[in-house]
Amino acid sequence: MNKKIFLYLVLLVWGVTLTHATHLIGGEMYYDCLGNNQYKITLKIYRDCGPSNTQGTGYDQNAVVGIYNAFGVLVKTVNLPFPGANQLPMNLTNPCLVAPPNICVEEAIYTGITDLPPLTGGYDLVYQRCCRNPTILNIVTPASYGNTYWAHVPDPGMAVCNSSPRFKNFPPIAICTNDLLNFDHSATDPDGDVLIYEFCRPYHGGSSGNPAPNPPSPPPFNNIIWIGGFNDNYQITSNPAFAINASTGNLVGMATQQGQYVMGVKVKEFRNGNLLSENVRDFQFNVALCDPAIISSISSQTIFCDGLTVSFQNSSQGSSFYFWNFGDPNSTADTSNLTNPTYTYSDTGTYTVMLVANPGWSCADTSYQTFDVRYKLKPSFIPPNPQCLNGNSFDFFAGGLYDTIAAEFLWDFGINATPPSSTDENPQNVSFDVVGFFPVTLTVSQDGCTLSYTDTVKVYPHPVPEFDFPGGLACQPFTVNLVNQSQAWTNMQYLWDFGDGNTSTEPNPIHTYWDSGTYSVTLIVTTSYGCIDTVTITKPNIFHVFPRPVSSFTVQPEEQSIFQPFFNTYNFSKLHTACTWLFGDETLIESCDNQFHEYADSGYYPISLITINEFGCTDTLTRIVRVHPEFVFFIPNAFTPDGDWKNEFYLPKMMGVKEYEFYIFDRWGKVLFNTTEQAEGWNGKANNGSPMPVGVYVYLAKIKDVFGKNHEYIGHVTLIR
Repeated sequence: MNKKIFLYLVLLVWGVTLTHATHLIGGEMYYDCLGNNQYKITLKIYRDCGPSNTQGTGYDQNAVVGIYNAFGVLVKTVNLPFPGANQLPMNLTNPCLVAPPNICVEEAIYTGITDLPPLTGGYDLVYQRCCRNPTILNIVTPASYGNTYWAHVPDPGMAVCNSSPRFKNFPPIAICTNDLLNFDHSATDPDGDVLIYEFCRPYHGGSSGNPAPNPPSPPPFNNIIWIGGFNDNYQITSNPAFAINASTGNLVGMATQQGQYVMGVKVKEFRNGNLLSENVRDFQFNVALCDPAIISSISSQTIFCDGLTVSFQNSSQGSSFYFWNFGDPNSTADTSNLTNPTYTYSDTGTYTVMLVANPGWSCADTSYQTFDVRYKLKPSFIPPNPQCLNGNSFDFFAGGLYDTIAAEFLWDFGINATPPSSTDENPQNVSFDVVGFFPVTLTVSQDGCTLSYTDTVKVYPHPVPEFDFPGGLACQPFTVNLVNQSQAWTNMQYLWDFGDGNTSTEPNPIHTYWDSGTYSVTLIVTTSYGCIDTVTITKPNIFHVFPRPVSSFTVQPEEQSIFQPFFNTYNFSKLHTACTWLFGDETLIESCDNQFHEYADSGYYPISLITINEFGCTDTLTRIVRVHPEFVFFIPNAFTPDGDWKNEFYLPKMMGVKEYEFYIFDRWGKVLFNTTEQAEGWNGKANNGSPMPVGVYVYLAKIKDVFGKNHEYIGHVTLIR
């Protein structure tokens, strides 16, 4: 049933710096003795932070607490700094109460420490603030009243270093009409003193003209004035009237009229029968007509033939707890209090399920839903192993969950299958006419439910062995790289037979034929998955390996001086038809005869003999000979640079030179010519190109020979024209 809720909030209003501000909804003050005359003062203030605070009034940055002696004389004031505020949660004890919109209550806890030496008669701590909410129903002209929070530090003769009691819980922000409230309004006392509770009239403090007195007024304090029909012991329209247990502080009552009410509660602290202090707290009750829109709803069944265990989805609105009855006549445990429960039925059938939202409360709502419970239907099958195309034949076996008696089957194998479909539970001998991956669908129907399962059957082609090989002349030893071109849909294993007694399992083997002859090659391809098969290909006589000639010769001698760089070669080759000699100095002779060779310079020289036979096969043998270097230096004593191109340049004749410097000087020591090039000589001219006169000149030659030895030659040369 849809109902509406009418909720009016009554806020305790605290005075602010703005005249006639209305924003505070409750509070209290207490203290703790820390020792050495130090006392910690705690002031709790509750503020309306919602739209009802029309002026947007915040907390005071400092709360001024006045401290008075027993004669009402101000001892001092203490400024408690604003600590920041925390928003209180909306805790509703009645599930039928719909939280009013835009409710916001903040709590600020001001604290400060002050020194209070022992004083006859003790101290009174006072905080005052105006004003209250103008819509409060149980006091006269509520907007003209403020708040006073007071705590008394007793005479040291009654108690030394006493701490006052403080309330444990702040009352609920909103309560329901005609709903019994049972609230723990008790306090705690750090000293373990006896606490007594009673209703009281809240104190008044401040005014619209002076909302935050500084200093606040000393006791005695003015009280608010109840409007007709209300008094200290009947502060809210209620039946039964609200009552507080003097010993436990438990507050019980049932409000009967909506509205906003101020309530005052006092806790008295006794020790050894003597009253030490009291804490008066006033607070706001917001009484509402609690008649919310509670809708019980069970989501309709969407999953069928899923077995005896059913998960229920709760789609109720506005409720906070539930009672389910699953309608199983064979069980007495077919109930649950979970929001979204799961239940296992004792048998198949059609069941009526009941859901009560907020059971036991006046706002409870009930709904029903029918569920059809059948055995679980979940067909499946394991696809048979893949097969080769030739001779394929597959057997299928239905699996999964179904009723073997009531179930009906339909297999769909596709247009490439014979037969293309079957109604057997386990059809046999199904074949396919082409290779490929074929979807097969099993459809099972039972109890009005139909479900399908699809998987894949694989038909593979047979493996096809193939390989390629390079052509060209094959001479022993012949090395060949065989290129595998075999094809299959799955991994293959290989076995090669090279026809010479050797084998290999490599995909692309490299093989060497060491002997001449004609060879056939066989490749065996095996697949162990899919189409399981072994296929062989043989290529006969694909390699004709011809014999090679044998190159053989000797050299005499193997080492010679540059002064006698002569060598003889003697050919002992076999099975050849032609020869080529290479002497390592760019000399090439095509002949099979023995050879005589002379080298022009020292060094190491490779002598190679290449033989060839009638098949075009070749063989090469190389031997190394050495020509030892020698150092020789000769220089003439005259030259004739006269333009006849005979004896035009002056330079030494040398052999075995590694480093070389050559200079020409005149008789005064002037350098006329110098070079580091062994083939460059002096042309009889000065550095500027002018011809030098006939005469005698000095030469200097600096040499490092090939053996690392240094030589220096100085002499005279005559220039003749």
